[in-house]
Amino acid sequence: MGLGRVRDAEGRYLDIPRYARVMCAVVASAAGVEAIDTVFTDIADPSMVSRRECEEGVAMGFTGKISIHPPRSP
Repeated sequence: MGLGRVRDAEGRYLDIPRYARVMCAVVASAAGVEAIDTVFTDIADPSMVSRRECEEGVAMGFTGKISIHPPRSP
């Protein structure tokens, strides 16, 4: 979508990416498949990978969340 940013200063999704995220959950439900929430990519700031992020996904209807393992420090 070419968005310059997807989150506000407090880490919450802005309206357009939030809408896209919700619609993914809606379409998955309509298709009868599990809705897996997107990966959290700001691994430089682990405080942002929060319980709130997961709770918001559950509230939107997601049943899982993709995760990545940050690279090891040299």
